[in-house]
Order: sequence, then C-alpha cells, then structure tokens
Amino acid sequence: MNITRISIERPTIAIVIFSLLIILGIMSYRFLNYELVPEFNPPVITVTTIYPGASPREVENSVSKPVEDALSSLENIETITSTSMESFSLVKLEMKAGTDIKNTLREADRKINGIVGDLPSQSSKPTLTRFDFNDLPVMRMGTYSSLSAEDFYDFARNQIVPVLNQIEGVAQVRLLGGVEREVQVKVDPQKMAANNVSLLQVTQIIQRTNLEIPAGKVESEERQNFIRFSGRFESVEEIKELVVLEIPQIGKKVYIKDIADVTFFRKEQTVIAKINGKEALALDIRKQSDANAVEMSEAVRERLDELSNKYQDISLVFDIAQDTSQFTIKAADAVITDLTYAIILVSLVMLIFLHSVRNSLIVLVSIPTSIISTFTVMYLLGYSLNLLTLLGLSLSIGILVDDSIVVLENIHRHIEMGKDRVRSAYEGRMEIGFTALSITMIDVVVFMPIIFSSGLVADMLRQYSVVIVTSTLFSLFVSFTIVPLLTSRFSKLERIKGKTIFGKAILGFETFLENLTDELIKALRLAFNYKYLALFIAFLLFSSSFLLIYFGLIGIEFTKAGDRSEFLIEVELPKDASLAKTNKVVEQVEEYLKRFPEVENIFTTVGITSSGRIEFNTSYLAELNIRLVDKSQRELSTSLFARKVKHDLESDIPGIIIRLSLIHI
Repeated sequence: MNITRISIERPTIAIVIFSLLIILGIMSYRFLNYELVPEFNPPVITVTTIYPGASPREVENSVSKPVEDALSSLENIETITSTSMESFSLVKLEMKAGTDIKNTLREADRKINGIVGDLPSQSSKPTLTRFDFNDLPVMRMGTYSSLSAEDFYDFARNQIVPVLNQIEGVAQVRLLGGVEREVQVKVDPQKMAANNVSLLQVTQIIQRTNLEIPAGKVESEERQNFIRFSGRFESVEEIKELVVLEIPQIGKKVYIKDIADVTFFRKEQTVIAKINGKEALALDIRKQSDANAVEMSEAVRERLDELSNKYQDISLVFDIAQDTSQFTIKAADAVITDLTYAIILVSLVMLIFLHSVRNSLIVLVSIPTSIISTFTVMYLLGYSLNLLTLLGLSLSIGILVDDSIVVLENIHRHIEMGKDRVRSAYEGRMEIGFTALSITMIDVVVFMPIIFSSGLVADMLRQYSVVIVTSTLFSLFVSFTIVPLLTSRFSKLERIKGKTIFGKAILGFETFLENLTDELIKALRLAFNYKYLALFIAFLLFSSSFLLIYFGLIGIEFTKAGDRSEFLIEVELPKDASLAKTNKVVEQVEEYLKRFPEVENIFTTVGITSSGRIEFNTSYLAELNIRLVDKSQRELSTSLFARKVKHDLESDIPGIIIRLSLIHI
C-alpha cells in the first residue's frame, strides 16, 4: 500500500502526520535565531606582536620575518602576508578552503613557541587569533552622567559593565574612552636613602598587598561558600599606611607616606570616544557565537532603560550610535514582506489558470505546509533566519506548487472521464507520479551539489540550498498525500460562464492566452523554416552574454553591495602624531560631516579602529562610523556620498590619509 492510498483511505494518519509537522515547525521557528547572513568565517589566522619603540624596519627584520619563516611550513596555506609598522607587527595567513582551523591554530602556536626565544626581549609574545565575524560589535553606544569624568569611569566599570555582562547572549562589554583614575606614588630619593629603603622594596610591598587570594571554601549540606582574602586597596590612605621597612630592635617603622607622596592622578588617555562630536564614555558590546543578536539587542535596550531610571540622580543617559540587529530586522522584514507578496501573486496566478477558488486553495495548502515543515529541519541543522534562507523560501514558493498543480490537473482529467472523486484521486496521482517526481528531482539535483561543496561561497550558500531542497521535497510529499486527500473529499468540476465579472475575466484571459499561443506557434514554424538562422541567432546571443563580462559591461563581485546607509572612515596622520593632534583633525572631519542633512549619526573613536586593537603608538589613527538617513530621504547612494566625503576631506585637510569602507554585513 502506497502513501497516496493510505492518505485517501485513512485520512486520520495523514492529518496526524502533517499536524505534527506543523506543530514542530511552529515550535522550531520560535527558536530560530535572526542573522543578517549565515554564520561563516573565512579561514584566516592573524599573528600580532608588539615591539615597543622599534622602527618599521626593525619590526620587519626582528619580528615579522621570523614569524613568517616559522609559519610558512604550515599545511594548506594559500597566502601569507605581513605588515610591519612602528612598534607593531601583523602577519596574516589565508588558508585553503576546508582547512581545519582549530588544528592549524594549535600547530601554529607550537611553531610560535619554538621561536619566542629568538625574538627581541622587549617584544611581547605573538598572539594568534582566528578571524571571526562574532568578534565585531553588535551595539556601540555613548553614555553620559553628571559625575566627574574619573568618578563616572569607575561607576561605569563597577555598576554598568557587570550588569550588561549578565545579559544572556552578551560575550563582552568594553569601555572605550573616558578618563580612568590611577594612583601615583612619587618617591623622594633623599628620603629613601635616609631610611635605607630601595625602590624595589616599595614596588614589592605594594604589589604583595594589593591582591585577592583564594582561601578555600566552606561546605554545608545545602550550599558551599567560597572564601577569598581581599587585600585590594580602597583608598589612598591605605597605601600611605603601608609599612615598607620595620626594625623591631629599635621599634622603627618606615611607612610609604614617610618616603613618597601618594595621590590620585588622571591616567593618560589612549582612546577618545565621541558621538556626534561630543566626547563620551563609549560601550562596545559583542555577542556570543550562538546567541540571537536581535534578542540580545532587545534585552540590552531594556536593561539600559532600567539603569537610566535607577540612576536618575546622576542623570545617567545612553545614546545608542550603532545597532546592527536593527538592520537585520529591517532586512528580514523586507524579505518576509516579499514572501507574502509572492504567495499572493502565486495564488492569483493559480486562480486564473485553475478557474476555481476551491482548487486553488487545495494547491495553496502545499505552500505553508512545506515552508513550516522546513523550519524543523533548519532548527535541527542549527540554521538561522537570515537573508539567504528567507530568500530560499521565497524562491521555492513557485516550485512548491508545481507538483500539486500537475497532480491536481491529472486528477481532474480523470473526473471529467466520469470516474468518482476517490478513484480519480488515486489513479490520477499514480498515473502522474513519475512526472511529479522528475520535476522535483530536477530542482533538487540543481541545488544538491552546493550542499556538499566546500569553500567560502559554499559556506554562505549551503543554508540557502538546503532550504530549497528541503521545502521542495516536502512539497512532493504534500502532492502525494494531502492533495489527493483533499481532492477526493472537496474537489468538483466547475464550468466557467461569462455571466459574472470573474467569469468574464477568466474567459478574456483564456482568449488572450489562445492568441498568444497562436503567435508562439507561428514563431516556432518560422524558426523551423529558417533553422540555421535561428541556431546562429541563438549562438550569437549565447556568446554575447560572455562578452559582456569580458569587456567589463557586467561587473564581478562577491556579493552585491546593498545600501545599508552606513560607512566607515579611517583617518591616519603621520606616525608621530599625538592623540590630541589626531583629535583636533578629527574635529575638523566631524564639523565637515555635520553640514550634511543626510548624516544622522557619527560614532568616533580616536586611538583605536574597528579591528579592536589598542596597541602601542596608535594615537595617529581614528575611525568614524557614519550613519546616514534612509536612502529614500537622500539623493545620493551611500557609496557615492562616501566617495564625495573622501575626496573633499583629502582636498581640505592636507597630510592625512583617508581609508573608506562601506558596511555591508
């Protein structure tokens, strides 16, 4: 007994199966993460090393080249490049597609450990990292209060950051900019000599005292409590009262206050953060690799509102400058809207060709059933709702109804032959079964190779292909079960008469279709009569399509750059530029940008770039994240506007280098 006969004769089984698929699909949908694109990480490893005070040439000869030589023996290396700057070395390894990055990282770490002794003693140990899109911030914001700069930094570090770190999905919260407080101990050499105290003794006693030491735990039947010995300084007075030297024989004690002045001091700023030109204490929030960026963003916003209400006495305010999840939501909503339009259009087309609302609804059942069932497979495979999976669902809508239409049409042919509906449903499906299977397998075969291929493009398109293949196979299952079942129970022959508006429209369309068919037949006869000319024209058109690419009339790019209304400007000054000087130049850039009504928000960091490096001597670098108003409210695209800004800045401010990059994902 085949599945069609079971569905017709025992409809309860089919109803239960599809009810379970629908329920599981709806439950799975609720657990799917929202992402802009599928998670994929290019096989890239970076090695960074700090060599304070070294020139680019010294960095290259003493650090970059030894690291390159050590790593060049690794397997599956596509390219290896190095960048040597003042006090800083960056070596980048691009691996071949399909490389096991984890094993490569372990092997690279082993090779680096082997040459650490050969590197300059002043340099830091090389740091290996794998490129990961999850390391990019999801949210960036500025925060303000009525507290002093030093007090507010301590407040944010102790009260705001720990609260945000507790939010589910948050991997890291970083403070950018602000003024950090530090304790400065100014020793008096003469007083040290008079009391027979060395500088080493002073530093050692401060280091030993300012510690937190685990002291075990106390367990009971219900809980366990960990004990820590806290020796952290809480005030300057505690440091002043430290005993540096004690001579019991004469009862003499030498305190820090006897040989040094201990005061609070402003720590030298290495990073300045600003929002729309106003200096702020910025927060950089990154998500966990498996977290839902949209849900995390919503939770963060709720917690920010709670903090603002809780600390109204200090006028705590948050200004969100960047939230990538909002663009993800907009993009997903746009695709879902297109998906809805596609369903409506397919329904109208089916209504026109099938001449019946009843029959159209029977076929239409295959769309939600197949799509919702696909959500279960997506959840089991760890996929997400992103532009490519939603695009795959949109594309598959037209494919999903193919099998059902073919089956339904053949069932109706048997009904017109005078057979009853149950017999017609079974025989009609069985007769056309191989044809429907062939239609489906052609679609599956087209997308199946992408699923099993490797490489960066395959990593991006795999979810797209799996969604199409899965939904198509579900549609075949529906056409073999639900469609015969519904047809055997509810379908009937309908004769179109021109007495109603609907009937007149259908008959008019049929007349148009017949005329179009006649014209196509005439064109086909003409092609048969002049077959060599027809073949030549076809070959010419086929060849011309490749020539368009060859002559550059059709461009080639990895992905189409959509207008996200955001772009980055990196400003680079001469290497000897101070943080204050770089900040002054950035102020000119900000004033220039504020003149444009198209500019909605400017998030600025001086001394750090989006790579997240706060390294030696990066005071000459600054980055501006510019967000524009929606593209419907401006004349120029983001790309053209960014190029105009770059051209004007390079012309107006001499001696600076402007790097431009559009934000696509």
